[in-house]
Amino acid sequence: SSVTVTLYTFWRHWAQSFRLVLSTVSPTLYEAPSPSDSVFHPVNEFTPEDLIEQWIRDAAAVGFGSGAVHLGYKERLLHAVLRTGTAPAVIDAEGLRLMAGNTWMLDFVRKPLILTPHTGEFCALEGIEPAAVKEDPFTHAASFAKRSRSVLVLKGPHTIVTDGTRFYINPTGNPALAQAGSGDLLTGIITGLVPFVKDPFLSAVMGVWFHGHLADMAVQDHPARSLDLTLLSQYAERFFR
Repeated sequence: SSVTVTLYTFWRHWAQSFRLVLSTVSPTLYEAPSPSDSVFHPVNEFTPEDLIEQWIRDAAAVGFGSGAVHLGYKERLLHAVLRTGTAPAVIDAEGLRLMAGNTWMLDFVRKPLILTPHTGEFCALEGIEPAAVKEDPFTHAASFAKRSRSVLVLKGPHTIVTDGTRFYINPTGNPALAQAGSGDLLTGIITGLVPFVKDPFLSAVMGVWFHGHLADMAVQDHPARSLDLTLLSQYAERFFR
């Protein structure tokens, strides 16, 4: 297919930049500060927008929502992400939950958006029952994508990507991805692709395919039920060799 051809011709251009990311980002353990330590957090109730808006203006792409359940001022930060600059934004997890009942805010967004809900998050956004989505996921996904002028990544066993007119059904992936942190990883991959692939729909398609393909590589060596997702960076390196 044209998507597959595009994927394989693109990887060699993206691989070097992706390796740079892998070489600088790795799981790190943090020790809790002792009572004598002074801890400075750059965001407080007076500064979140002032601080983050400059970062967003300087960014080539922004991902928001992953791991943000206990983030202070998260609603204000979401608004800043949506209204600031022109860099594409990928919204996941807590960012999506903040939008439930508040999708009107998407009417005012003037930047490319990629939303990555699983079925439960999507139902909350649309105010519909899971059974309705299960019965006709394509119609509901396309309708939402058109109304919100976004690319929708409806995550599931066969993830659907649509911008309202184009559709992609993902053939890669396995039950190893049905665990906490998997969606965060997908958000990071798509956000990393967006600056290189100017079409947000194609960025999402490539990210979804790659995310699933890494898991397919990994389960050849590890049981799907106990796969450690941090191992996927090793399979990304193997893929690019």
